[in-house]
Amino acid sequence: MKAIMNLLTWLNENWATLFAIIVLLFALYMKAKAEYKKWIKMTDEERRVATEEQIKKAKQAIANYILSLVAQAEVDWVQSGMGEIKRAQVIEQIYTAYPVLLEVVDQADIIQFIDENINKALETVREKLRKEVEG
Repeated sequence: MKAIMNLLTWLNENWATLFAIIVLLFALYMKAKAEYKKWIKMTDEERRVATEEQIKKAKQAIANYILSLVAQAEVDWVQSGMGEIKRAQVIEQIYTAYPVLLEVVDQADIIQFIDENINKALETVREKLRKEVEG
């Protein structure tokens, strides 16, 4: 009897949170169902284009993340001249944040993508730092 009273008390105290969770789960279910129906109706070409668009968005998100990591590494290791250590730190943080990258079959392409974005980010950070010093 005490367990039932505890359960009812807990439900009474947390009903708003439980209701919000149920509504969010229902909304997520409905969105997933709608997206699945849309995916089923797509042709193979439309699926390929949609997948490429998602890959493009993911690459942009990773590139932005790399920029923030490179900026932080430059601040952490300012004037140290330890580029390889900074690069290793950034790559480690990328793989920690995106462990799915470890599952990609062609690691050479992933490393090349990361290196290209690190180099772009370094140029951006150094240019901003140069403007700060000059301005």
